[in-house]
Amino acid sequence: HHIDLHPDKICMKWVNTKNKLWFDYNPFARTLTHDPFTYKNIYDMVVHVAAGYKKLGIEKGDRALIYVPMIPWLYAGMFAFQMLGAIPVFLDSFARGDQLGYVAELTKPKVWLSGERAFVMEAEHQALRDIPMKINMGPCTKTYAARFEELLETKEAAEPVPVEQEHTALITFTTGSSGTPKGADRSHRFLAAQHYAIDGCLPYEDKDNDLPVFPIFSLNNLAAGVTTILPAINVAEPADNDPYVLYTQIKGENITTLTLNPSLLNGLNKYCLENDYTLPELRRVAAGGAAVSRDVVEDFVKIAPNADLVVMYGSTEAEPMTHITGKEMLAQKSVTEDDPELVDAGVNVGHFAEGLDHKFIKIVRGPIEISKDEDWESLEVPKGEVGELLVAGEHVCRAYYNNPEAFKKSKIKDHKDIVWHRTGDLGRMDEKGNVWIVGRVHNVIERKG
Repeated sequence: HHIDLHPDKICMKWVNTKNKLWFDYNPFARTLTHDPFTYKNIYDMVVHVAAGYKKLGIEKGDRALIYVPMIPWLYAGMFAFQMLGAIPVFLDSFARGDQLGYVAELTKPKVWLSGERAFVMEAEHQALRDIPMKINMGPCTKTYAARFEELLETKEAAEPVPVEQEHTALITFTTGSSGTPKGADRSHRFLAAQHYAIDGCLPYEDKDNDLPVFPIFSLNNLAAGVTTILPAINVAEPADNDPYVLYTQIKGENITTLTLNPSLLNGLNKYCLENDYTLPELRRVAAGGAAVSRDVVEDFVKIAPNADLVVMYGSTEAEPMTHITGKEMLAQKSVTEDDPELVDAGVNVGHFAEGLDHKFIKIVRGPIEISKDEDWESLEVPKGEVGELLVAGEHVCRAYYNNPEAFKKSKIKDHKDIVWHRTGDLGRMDEKGNVWIVGRVHNVIERKG
């Protein structure tokens, strides 16, 4: 679509390793040099790499384990697999070797795309050693099935392999609070629905330059035609100079929208306040991944006077679920204003995203089966009372890859074939339609009912 509309528009920019090292070790550095990639650049990489994959024997339905940081070639490599109907498998970039081995055992990938430093992990995990094909990205000292840099030089160009909307487009694993990765099975239909849901909560403009620290938002930008500036920080390994790096990118690349986690937002606030800097060019910042405190919102208003802050609440299986603006957070009165020893009864995470259904149910520790309407009636708590939050909708993931046990624990398929996701969060809805999260189900202490 975008290759036809605006092939020469900048698709993404990134700071290459050489420029980042120079910046990190030069105390007088004030600018970061970014390398640009147009939509045509990315498209050309995808079709030629896909042709190279095809020669290696990659076919529709094959799983491809990808363990690569947020760089332009990550997206080229991923889309090339998808062009052939193969299924990229992702794990958090801070995942341990045993978790990577578990994912390989579960998904049985045919190919592993990574850098040589990651391949050493196979020594301790049979499932990683069993992967038939390894493609190296970047410098290497050993011989592999292929080098990504050579695949980029493939003369042929691949054609897309047709797939149906429920064909798995992507499997994303997160370590989660339990530490055992669960693979969200994301179909093409689901990814499209998620794109429209994010676009509804966070609409972009043609002139926006967006810096996202979450890979899923980079995918959303690519679908929306928004120029993406990849963060020049390692989100998996926070560093002391991260706020300075982000500030430099915002100023140097005229960034108008950001997606940050609360820790990075807080760090950016402190850096700007300590140095008396402001960010008037920002028009919106979205924060997600954890709760954002009122103090952080107040500090943000000081450094970015023209920007809207949107705090997102969601999970791997349903993103976004709800959102609330910084203005709405500051407008609500906190009980701590009158008595600092009191605690607010939960965190207001705002209103549900459009197209999302919800229920609040009694605490049930274990699988739930629904065979008729009366089953729901016996489970749901009275309106306004606290219960476990369930969500259903087009952008709620319906399955976990090859993991029926995880489905039983975290999903409910009712008598109408609707799949409800159990968030594990306890919450309630107030009379204004705001959702308040009060804690996690597994942290609850039950006493006298």
